[in-house]
Amino acid sequence: MARIGIISNQNANRRRNGGLHTALVDFTRSQLDVHHQITESPDQVQHALRAFHRDGVEVLVSDGGDGALSELITQELRLRNGGLSFGYAASQVQRIFVPLGTGTVNVMAHYVGILSNGVS
Repeated sequence: MARIGIISNQNANRRRNGGLHTALVDFTRSQLDVHHQITESPDQVQHALRAFHRDGVEVLVSDGGDGALSELITQELRLRNGGLSFGYAASQVQRIFVPLGTGTVNVMAHYVGILSNGVS
């Protein structure tokens, strides 16, 4: 099974999707191959990605909207481009990005067929 890393944007639209966020937190507690980080800033996203790299995570899940997904991809690219200076050999790992569409703006999640009421 692939190792999964979920990065939850603490500032995402929790009024509409708070139930899914709470379910993710509960679910990840009992899963050995699922790692979960709750972030409040771009710096925290980068730290979460470094931890996921150390844990061998292959699938990156964005619990948030388009902004959270954009930040996740941006920070991953920054780590890849500056990998040696960060001690991050990500070029050897091909990552899959999964948007959950739990933010205010969820164009990318809708485009790939993920409904805003969660992943079925």
